[in-house]
Amino acid sequence: MDLSLDFLKSRRKKGFTLVEMIVVIAILAVLAGIAAPVILTSLEKVEKESTWEEMENIYKVITGNPDQGSCGYLGDMGIFPGTLRDLNYLGRPPYTMKSNGIGMGWNGPYLLRGKTLEDYLYDSWGSTYRYSYSYSDPGGGRKGEIVILSNGPDKRQATSDDIEIRRPVTTHQHIRITVYVWKADGWTVPDDYKGVVFYSDAGQEARKDFSKASPVVEMLHRGAHALYTVASEGGEGWKNFFVGEGTTTVDVYVKE
Repeated sequence: MDLSLDFLKSRRKKGFTLVEMIVVIAILAVLAGIAAPVILTSLEKVEKESTWEEMENIYKVITGNPDQGSCGYLGDMGIFPGTLRDLNYLGRPPYTMKSNGIGMGWNGPYLLRGKTLEDYLYDSWGSTYRYSYSYSDPGGGRKGEIVILSNGPDKRQATSDDIEIRRPVTTHQHIRITVYVWKADGWTVPDDYKGVVFYSDAGQEARKDFSKASPVVEMLHRGAHALYTVASEGGEGWKNFFVGEGTTTVDVYVKE
């Protein structure tokens, strides 16, 4: 006779006793107590990573990404957004492509993640991001700083779990423009040249003059620009260029 089979049949008929059920529930409770902190810790890690990623995306759409051909809000408008809402809700002046091939104006919405256009304003715990910016004026241009803050899981400001992005960024540069004219013996700097640079001033087209006598154009903002130049020996031309971190010179080549 198979005793083990008889025992199982017997257990099916009788079911579990109250003591056995209490033991099972106690074991499950212990396992849940062990697993709960692990699950909560993992969930909090995911929420922190998601918040950090969103803060990084906010920073990138403000400053632009030259490697991907994006000028960002700063490049399109020539200024920092006054508030984070400006990234998706400002709407003015509208982005337009100028005849020189450079687009200027508000090119939003800049962030499209989430179910609504307002989702990016809040971290993973439902608190509003805090955003600020500042400028300083060194000799070669203008530096800035962007600060984006999350209150973190406890939803309280200035506590140990706050998440912060604090980044310096070159917002404007002084650019030296040199024009070269093609002659039989190669490219040479003409006796004289002059021209104009087009840039965005709060989304509106503006211009600054330059010449051989005054080749430095001051305070050109980060982003795409266009220039038109005429050389004394003859020859004229357009050039589109990008001002990024460390851009200090632009060379222009025209033919007679």
